[in-house]
Amino acid sequence: MNQKVDGQVSSDKLYKAFLRNFDGMVLSGTIDHKPILACGKIKQITGYTEKDFLDGNVFWENLIIKEDFVKFKATIPHLLHKKGFSAEREFRIMHKDGSIRWVRERIHNLCDRKGKVTTIQGIITDVTEQHRTRDALQTSTTIIRELVYSVPELMVVLDRDLRVIMSNWHGVPDINQKNGMPHCYKVFMKRNEPCPNCPVLRVFATGNSSCSFVTNPLNDIRRQVLCYPVYDNKGRVELVVENVRGVNAKKRDFSK
Repeated sequence: MNQKVDGQVSSDKLYKAFLRNFDGMVLSGTIDHKPILACGKIKQITGYTEKDFLDGNVFWENLIIKEDFVKFKATIPHLLHKKGFSAEREFRIMHKDGSIRWVRERIHNLCDRKGKVTTIQGIITDVTEQHRTRDALQTSTTIIRELVYSVPELMVVLDRDLRVIMSNWHGVPDINQKNGMPHCYKVFMKRNEPCPNCPVLRVFATGNSSCSFVTNPLNDIRRQVLCYPVYDNKGRVELVVENVRGVNAKKRDFSK
């Protein structure tokens, strides 16, 4: 008897410790919409309290944005009738303060001994910041693309592996279609490895803009190369924009 009580106390402590460190929330209820459990960061994510959900004053599905409810609704028949069904989805909800929040929900059903579905349980986390970062990155990418294609001289955007992410050079789109994102040294310099004293690698290493003169081994012409860092939301150099002065981007042959 004491062992059972001690085990129960230990389990309760572990469960409470888990909830203290869990950034999400847990909701569960019967298939006829009777709430069983509401815990975790409910107030932070929804603006409502555990009591609001447990008393039946707030229903999770009523918080889902109408346009996103289609994703939610599509899994309901499987949750109600398919033993062991689970799903993961992202959608928007309306916070109590009127703001829109993005959430990721991992939902599954629980069955009785006969295999009949009795309970639906969801683990929900707030992914609003991830969506904001993704949107900001898409906006930045759009701005960079517009900048790259507005300049008549050669502009190239490179990642840390020296792959060409985008370029206004007339020859790159054909290569992208065939080989994905090619390495700059293969496309422009016909090399199998990065160029010695590569200014792009120097920008990635230092985080500072660079202005240097590089001799093209294909034609022995010396060009001015300007490189600018593009930072991610943590202040790290994520991309480098390279501008090669004096090269017309409309030319297919880089050696001319």
